[in-house]
Amino acid sequence: MLHVFQPFLVWEGPYVDTWSIAHFIVGFLLAYALDRVRYEKWHGFAVVVVLGIGWELIEQFILHTRVTETNTNSVMDVACAALGYLLGYWAIHSPLSEHEKKSAAALAIVIFCGVCLLRVLGA
Repeated sequence: MLHVFQPFLVWEGPYVDTWSIAHFIVGFLLAYALDRVRYEKWHGFAVVVVLGIGWELIEQFILHTRVTETNTNSVMDVACAALGYLLGYWAIHSPLSEHEKKSAAALAIVIFCGVCLLRVLGA
């Protein structure tokens, strides 16, 4: 049944793909984690960018037999993680209530798990 919906759920493009959503959400969640350990905004941003670049290098050079991405897609994955971090940082330091902040983090985790599950089922 999933194969009927696969073109809508799992997609590959030269710039972004389904995993770009996961990169964005990881950046969002890292904003919360790095804020909890008292990282300043731009120090946390640098950590996310370095982790993103590191992961893309692992995909390119270690997992290259399983992962095929264009270089522009790798750059966009790092950009999605960085954007997710900035949005997450804003959400943490915005006038949202604690309940709304926790709900946003929980929703990000659920979406991330859903995207990963769709990729596993669709791959």
